Amino acid sequence: MAASDKKVYRVAVLVFNGTDILDFAGPLEMLTHTMYNTDIDHPEKVFESTVIASTPTVTLNQCVTIQTSLLIPDAIAQIASFDLLVVTGGWPVIIQEMCRTHSPELQLVEAFNNSAPSSPGTEKTIFSICTGALFLAAAGALKGLTAATTHHQALDLLREMDPEVEVVSSVTEGGAPRRYVDGGLNGKGKRVVTAGGVTCGMDGALYIAEMKAGTAAAGFVAGMTEHEWKKA
Repeated sequence: MAASDKKVYRVAVLVFNGTDILDFAGPLEMLTHTMYNTDIDHPEKVFESTVIASTPTVTLNQCVTIQTSLLIPDAIAQIASFDLLVVTGGWPVIIQEMCRTHSPELQLVEAFNNSAPSSPGTEKTIFSICTGALFLAAAGALKGLTAATTHHQALDLLREMDPEVEVVSSVTEGGAPRRYVDGGLNGKGKRVVTAGGVTCGMDGALYIAEMKAGTAAAGFVAGMTEHEWKKA
């Protein structure tokens, strides 16, 4: 297959004032390095990422200010063109308030969950990192899943927000650790992958890279970034 025939997946990365720095930077590092080939000078990129927020700039975790690429209303207007939605996390109290007020951030998650495929036969994916799963619960995006996870300090909160989904832990509860969970297709036909706290997002992103480009491609990214991929 020629490079031009290989699909480039459009990624919407949702951030807000208070997003955890590594929730944003870690998965994005993995996805931006994913390529169909192994030629770092002439990469055949798998993902094309767009950073989306409700304001032109956001401050991550009260420390790092970044410029966004697209405002939420514009992203919602073209939501059908995105293949993957990455939902970052932050302090639960911040996200709870955004969910309570039905914020633009929550509206974006709802719009993606309700959107049609970008092309016939294409599966759309929602990927949350850490407490970003709270947005998914509020948007109804966890409905129909086999399981989900979040930061270990927000497990009970996620259970309260969606009592129907099995919530599993990456670190603190019984059973095998689940750094990330592929919960299958939700009620809207979206594949939902939820990652545990902070660093788990990098492992979840590599899993998504594996789904879209194969195990060798994901392993190459792990090696390039000198990251030990902890598979779920």
